[in-house]
Amino acid sequence: MPDPLSGRERQIVTLAAKGMASKDIAARLFLSVRTVSNHLQHAYIKLGVSSRAGLAQALGSSPRTLGQNILA
Repeated sequence: MPDPLSGRERQIVTLAAKGMASKDIAARLFLSVRTVSNHLQHAYIKLGVSSRAGLAQALGSSPRTLGQNILA
């Protein structure tokens, strides 16, 4: 099954699922907070979730191991 998330969405989802705030994600990735929010909304729709905790669950990982699984 192909990955429904773009590369940038996957980066943002990984950081959000780890508990990082949108403004911190934006600063780390050199994006605006609005861009981060838009990517998160698209990811929520694609994955059928409505929260950051749901992101980790939808990707089959706990928030602590999420980045290791996705970005390895």
